[in-house]
Amino acid sequence: MSKVTYESLLREYSWEYSDQATETQAYQPSRKLIQDLNLTYGEYGEWKSDYQVVFCDPHLWEQGRSRALCSKKALANYLKENNLSLIWLIGGEKRLFNPRKYLLSRSKLNYSEFSAFYYLDEFGAIKGTQNSNIDETN
Repeated sequence: MSKVTYESLLREYSWEYSDQATETQAYQPSRKLIQDLNLTYGEYGEWKSDYQVVFCDPHLWEQGRSRALCSKKALANYLKENNLSLIWLIGGEKRLFNPRKYLLSRSKLNYSEFSAFYYLDEFGAIKGTQNSNIDETN
């Protein structure tokens, strides 16, 4: 095993409005990404470099879930110049069953476990593998 150094490229912020019982969250680039890409804050959560939007969270001006959007070209160049790789590790489990059949016969439940490893290659293409299996239990 070799040591792996990692850096999160974004930060998640959340806050509550004092006059309402609602909470808002937004994504922003990490301090390291802001410094390395020389980003400046624009309006409505946009982060710019040379007057071009590089990073934003549209949730700050549109309805819907918070999401981190980054310029693919800027990110790919940054990764290449710094000899870095962008990876995604995904894992989870889902319970699968037919509700009608389950209620009538108490049949077995099926669990689907899944995992994936994706990365951005040197040409900006997303590559990777995924695995899944279904386990039957009572």
